[in-house]
Amino acid sequence: MRRFRYLPSPASPRDNRSRSRNRKLPGAGAETEVEPDQDGGSGGAAGVTGFGFTAGFEAAASAGSAAGGLLSSRSFRFLLRRLPGPDLRLLRLRGRLRSGSEPRLLSPSLLLALSRRCPRLQHLSLLDTDLRPLPYSHLPLSLTRLRLERCEIPASWFGGNAAPRLERLVLLDVPAFSDRHLLDLATWSRLRSLVLRGTYRLTDSGIQRAAPRLEKLEFLALRDCGVGDVAVESISRAVKSLRFLEISGAHSLTKQGLAHLTTLQHLETLILDPGDKIPPGDVVSLCQALPQLRNLQLSPTHLGGDTIKTLQAILPHCKVSPAP
Repeated sequence: MRRFRYLPSPASPRDNRSRSRNRKLPGAGAETEVEPDQDGGSGGAAGVTGFGFTAGFEAAASAGSAAGGLLSSRSFRFLLRRLPGPDLRLLRLRGRLRSGSEPRLLSPSLLLALSRRCPRLQHLSLLDTDLRPLPYSHLPLSLTRLRLERCEIPASWFGGNAAPRLERLVLLDVPAFSDRHLLDLATWSRLRSLVLRGTYRLTDSGIQRAAPRLEKLEFLALRDCGVGDVAVESISRAVKSLRFLEISGAHSLTKQGLAHLTTLQHLETLILDPGDKIPPGDVVSLCQALPQLRNLQLSPTHLGGDTIKTLQAILPHCKVSPAP
């Protein structure tokens, strides 16, 4: 994998432009992509600030100083002209939402330019970016994956006819995400993977209403979303195609709600941290009803004593380990 690194420093913007003008992007070779983790992780590019892409090579912008390493709309417009065009498949951007200055990285005109410059862009990852002034329909139609972390979105966003129909969506600590957003994205016929973390506005009733439209999901992760019995029951009844399920930080979940997961007979990976209200014995009973499991991760609370040995005995083909 070839690499190009753009390294802004604390020097003046003019100096930065002069240095970056002298750097050449290597030509793209065979189309080799670095795939992110299924849950939207950035793999080997974790911790990279600025932007990065993979299409036979990888590029990233790193911080030379706390503020100087974050992209502004002006610097991104400059770098956009140097992206590898049709070869670009993955783009990671970090804005200035939390820096206190020039918070808006993207604009409608920049997104239009990105769509024209990179017509095959499939995966867009945004960090610390203000998306409130941008309609969702302005995102490149070629996108199949979107990852938002610590971003701001408007009250209604995931709608519109002329908009990308994503296959994978990852939302990490996006505080404005609500029941209304979930209902909007539940209409996407291509959505197969959904990861939510820290979406505290999401309610059990919202999940209950959206679950029947999410029946084609195969991958679902709910982390620190306040999931309760009603939500788990709705998911278990409607989303029978799930192969991966993570429920963590669900402190209001009881053993009655947990028992509904026995209907997910296609489940291969289960990551569970239901809190202290559910005794290990009920977790063992659940797993016993899911013989197709191949990967089981439980909180340390539920792996104490002889629980691991019991689980390995009833699930001999399943890897049992502590949840991260």
